[in-house]
Amino acid sequence: VGVDTPVLTADLRWVRAGDLVAGDELLGFDEQAPYQGGRRRLRRTKVLANRVRVRPALRITFSDGTVVDATPEHPWLVRLPNSPGLVWRRTDRLVAGAVVPRIAPSATVLTSFDAGFISAAFDGEGSLSTAGGHSLSLQFNQKENAMLTAVKEKLAVGGYDVADYAQPSRFGVHTLRVNGGAAGKVRFLMEHRPPRLLERWLALVDRGIVTLPRSGYASVVQVEPVGDVSIAELGTETKTYIAAGLPAHNTSEFDVMLF
Repeated sequence: VGVDTPVLTADLRWVRAGDLVAGDELLGFDEQAPYQGGRRRLRRTKVLANRVRVRPALRITFSDGTVVDATPEHPWLVRLPNSPGLVWRRTDRLVAGAVVPRIAPSATVLTSFDAGFISAAFDGEGSLSTAGGHSLSLQFNQKENAMLTAVKEKLAVGGYDVADYAQPSRFGVHTLRVNGGAAGKVRFLMEHRPPRLLERWLALVDRGIVTLPRSGYASVVQVEPVGDVSIAELGTETKTYIAAGLPAHNTSEFDVMLF
């Protein structure tokens, strides 16, 4: 991909593709689904190599405004028109209307007082776990007091969808659950970065129980030649990584796939 393309690290930071070096830890995922119709899992993966060089490239424009430069042989995980499942397809074989799942939002760390307050609150009284086997659950527990009110207000200002469950059997403790699917929880972790919950996030990924989140979909609008572009040819342990929020495959010369 183009050297300026943001790539997602294992601890949920966006890093410029051209700045990655061998040994950096990224967030990858299963190259293939475990079975027909099965969900791929997120995996922690290391960069094996990253060669930056100028190459002829194609520019992909997506319906949500995302624009990515890639080499013709670079594979993406897409759903083709009239096709029920996700398949790998090279950039030069993408067609208008092909749909790519958005795996992660473009959120970045917030540095305001309110963001720091929320981070500390969730690190002290929050939890991150899997519910029903694979779906993420992010919640904050607190009695009805000024802190609970402040957390609710600041989450609302931040645009988070939060459900408030009162639990009389637990001495009036309220549970605030962050909604929005796995992508909503990932956005929270990216923006607020509570250290303890980020450790928990990595532990869940390492256990192989977090399925590939989907915050939405972007369809291919057009693919056009863009001439010579500086390209970061990434190779990772899982052969996969997340570029500009989209599921991508290795582009290194030792692992070119001809789909």
